[in-house]
Amino acid sequence: AALRSRALRVAEGNLTEQHDGARRAVAAEAVALYRTVIRIAPDDDLVARAGRLATQIALAEGLTADLERDLGTAAAAAPGRAVLRRLLIGLYVGLVRPLVDAARHGDAETATAARAALVRHRARALKPLLDALSEPDPTLQRAGLDLLGALGNPNATAALLALAERTAAPDGGAASSEFRRRAMRAAAMLADPRATPRFIGLLRSDDGVVAALAAWTLGRIDTPAARAALVATLRDANARWELRAAAALGLGRDRAPGTVVLLRQIA
Repeated sequence: AALRSRALRVAEGNLTEQHDGARRAVAAEAVALYRTVIRIAPDDDLVARAGRLATQIALAEGLTADLERDLGTAAAAAPGRAVLRRLLIGLYVGLVRPLVDAARHGDAETATAARAALVRHRARALKPLLDALSEPDPTLQRAGLDLLGALGNPNATAALLALAERTAAPDGGAASSEFRRRAMRAAAMLADPRATPRFIGLLRSDDGVVAALAAWTLGRIDTPAARAALVATLRDANARWELRAAAALGLGRDRAPGTVVLLRQIA
């Protein structure tokens, strides 16, 4: 362990001392060393340090492919070893978050390239980001919730809705509402038609924001069952006003004569 720790310090020092021309070669060598530590070291603290350094360098220098493979293999081989799982989560958060930002805020060319890269990560990043939802660290939970919707993989919907469907915490804590709403926003971004019955059920959520997001999602799904649920909600005089407003917005794209008449009546 002492020799491996010394090797880590040497590699870290060499990387910071190099000129730009040699930087990538030194970075690749350092990442390779850290990957070796990740594979063979029994000490979780050493693995965590090596993994964090490898992730930082690999993300900065575009050297993530081998690290992604090694972490994925190691985490799958030792599912009970939390350090490996968390390193893999951190790597995918670091890979996906800049792509999400670029897809949302970049110019047309940058956004198109970012969306294509997100598609390539869509399958591989799904499990690590779902694993983040069960981590005790709220920062990892928030990252998973925020990125799963933007990743665009509808197979995340079931796990997200399971969080959104939770009943309010007995103490009414803000964290409970926050995570339920984040989960619902992510599921709404995916708008998976296969989950239509669950979205309809969430119209009755005790959280008004969750219920309104469910109505908005049903408007995006835009199937006969979804539209029928929105019409029923809009006609329900006892429903919360914000829920009826969300139902009206959801029905806005429906040009059927009956829907248009209903919307005019409500207006």
